[in-house]
Amino acid sequence: MNADGVLDRAHVDPSLGPGWVVPPKDLRTNWSLILGDSKEKLKELGGDIDFFFHDSEHSYSHMMLEYEWALGHMRSGVICSDDISWNRAFMDFRKNHGLKEIEWAKDLDFGAVSVENY
Repeated sequence: MNADGVLDRAHVDPSLGPGWVVPPKDLRTNWSLILGDSKEKLKELGGDIDFFFHDSEHSYSHMMLEYEWALGHMRSGVICSDDISWNRAFMDFRKNHGLKEIEWAKDLDFGAVSVENY
């Protein structure tokens, strides 16, 4: 369910579960799944990141919270977001920070910005 109580129909077999796309042999040792509200869970995380993918609650305030957190923990890398047409959060975030959108993502309801030496 999304924040509006509407069932999201994923295009992936639900039996695969979270993290199914992370290759077990190659990258799983560097990946960990943290379940819970990102408003709380992100506060517990520290350190630098080089990749962030938003695909959780799609309210404007929640998306902005996650983008700002990611930017604050990134010197250079990529911030990605799913369902960017649901509100203006991604566009406003990009504009507010002068970040350049990666072109290939525009037609997919998916956004990606490159962060360099921020």
